[in-house]
Amino acid sequence: MVSTLILFIACTAIPNTYKEMGFSDTNQYNVEGGGTIELNKAVIADACEKDRINCLENVLLIQGLIDEGTISSIKKLASLNDVETICFRSRGGYNDKAQMLMSYIKDNDINTCLAEEYYIEGKGSISGTYCKSACPLILLMGKERFHIGNEITIGIHHSGKVLDFCFTCILFDSGGEGFMPFFSDESHIKLFERSRKTPLKNMDFLQRDEWKEYNIFTNG
Repeated sequence: MVSTLILFIACTAIPNTYKEMGFSDTNQYNVEGGGTIELNKAVIADACEKDRINCLENVLLIQGLIDEGTISSIKKLASLNDVETICFRSRGGYNDKAQMLMSYIKDNDINTCLAEEYYIEGKGSISGTYCKSACPLILLMGKERFHIGNEITIGIHHSGKVLDFCFTCILFDSGGEGFMPFFSDESHIKLFERSRKTPLKNMDFLQRDEWKEYNIFTNG
């Protein structure tokens, strides 16, 4: 019994508290040419097609798991008031933090984007862009929504919670009702309803022709 309690604290309680308090505000990333770099979860970058062709400059790039660390990282940016576009490379995250970003983007008429490659001055570039789980729902809040290039992965599934426990995790589907008030566009409502039909443990990947069907992007 005691060993089980210790295991729970070490593998679940401490890591999840760490995330909830915003300490996990950086991630390690592989860069082109080899090697890794450590980046804040929110950085200023250029959003580009491959080989840095056709770039949208000075976007706010949000990367990695969206949690309190993401919010903490955003707050550290002194240049935040100059940001007109928020872009993503994220597998999703906590529902409440996702909804905070959705409100911020919608209330401030900010644009959103996905790009094939992101260039961070002095750090290098990262590619292989994906936007999964809650990330596409946040993307839909953009006043204008850009895709820069086409080699982008978008995946949706039922909202829920993940309880990490050492070498495994337990998934809990949730109703996701907190997301519904954000959507007024009929095609966005249909996309959200489609996401609710896919179990949390699975991922429903959208094809390129479905980007238009669900009005995901307004430009690109």
